[in-house]
Amino acid sequence: MNKATVEIETDDPSIIVAALKPDLSQSHKFEASLNASGRKLVLTVQSAEMGGLSAGLASYLRLIRAAKEASELK
Repeated sequence: MNKATVEIETDDPSIIVAALKPDLSQSHKFEASLNASGRKLVLTVQSAEMGGLSAGLASYLRLIRAAKEASELK
């Protein structure tokens, strides 16, 4: 099993976790989890194949960036 963990510092990671929680369903290529820890957002992606790991990371990093940008709109 391949696994990658990414920590992203942000002002309020709980907002991003709440926004993306509905998207955390398991796909057939990878499994993802997203948690808030202090000021850090912790993304963990696991997959049996490197292609699935890469796809999961790319997808969730894109979603996190969009949610972060949306939360910063005033």
